Amino acid sequence: MKKLVIFVDFGEVYFCGSAKLMAKKYAKKFDMTQKQFFYLLIKSGLWRLLATGKITDDEYWNGIKKLLKTTDKKTAELKRCFYVMCKPIVGMPEIVKKLRKNYKVVVLSGNNKERIEYLEEKYKLSKIFHEQHYSYQYGYDKPDPRLFAAAVKKMKLKPKDCLMIDDMSDFIRDVRKMGAQGIIFKSPAQLERDLRKMGIQL
Repeated sequence: MKKLVIFVDFGEVYFCGSAKLMAKKYAKKFDMTQKQFFYLLIKSGLWRLLATGKITDDEYWNGIKKLLKTTDKKTAELKRCFYVMCKPIVGMPEIVKKLRKNYKVVVLSGNNKERIEYLEEKYKLSKIFHEQHYSYQYGYDKPDPRLFAAAVKKMKLKPKDCLMIDDMSDFIRDVRKMGAQGIIFKSPAQLERDLRKMGIQL
């Protein structure tokens, strides 16, 4: 049996969810609930277009500017926060460091090119993970399981030889249907417990 290849999500798994943090900070300023502000950033359709490479970063933020009916200055501030607020969840870098001693650890994330370039420069992702696979490279975004299938195919793997760690339960459900193993992430402590239960070496 081949050793598992471990796929790790970014938003709300390795990194904190910057969109939710932004919603807490800015929702009231735009006379919106946090849920409404989060929806506008991530669920309004603009993010899906950006994350699948169908529009540019500038087009995305111009769209957000129009939806919020705000200024160029405020839009630039929002964009900066979207990048800067994306910080590793306490405990996750240590878990990944332990895992990569015995397994290939790979990123699988719904993300856009510009933000990944920022994160690479700041955190040196290429030195932390063996490989990186992003939605904008494949044209599929989570929870679409075709993103996982495409990455697995590109790596010439079989789903049964993979473990996906993600916070989206529906995505994990569909990945499991393909034959892969999956862990629904809730916290670093919970992840460590679940990994050990599966016999994963840490």
